Amino acid sequence: MKVIKKQQGFSAIDISIGVAIIVSALVIAAPIISGFFSSVSGGKIELQVSGLSSAADCYRSITRSYAGMDNDELLATDCVTDDGLFLNDFGGTNSVAPLSSNPATGYVITVNGITSDGLGERKVREHQEKGNNASYSGGTLTIEKTL
Repeated sequence: MKVIKKQQGFSAIDISIGVAIIVSALVIAAPIISGFFSSVSGGKIELQVSGLSSAADCYRSITRSYAGMDNDELLATDCVTDDGLFLNDFGGTNSVAPLSSNPATGYVITVNGITSDGLGERKVREHQEKGNNASYSGGTLTIEKTL
């Protein structure tokens, strides 16, 4: 009588199939995960740009102009109560300043340190669709807002 020995562990074929399934799932999921994080980062940029826009409008309501406005003045006038608004998740800084061409009628928001060209270019398109001048170069997003 022949005794059949019980198999213990996995064969090389079992392991290869398992690895192939995991790799396939990761290849399919990578663009979805990347898009999600890009979307989250884009939303955070918009929150910061919106906060800086509100602060600039607050400053103008106090001084009747954007002239002389910078991050320090926004803090001094209590238009910004937390300087965390001037830092971003990319390790860069955000700033707001009057338009050099006409400080009475507009301002420029600058977001530095953006690590994804695709995200920067998408933000330019979004702001141009809203009627703002916007540009992106070398990790820096610049948005001009006018009255």
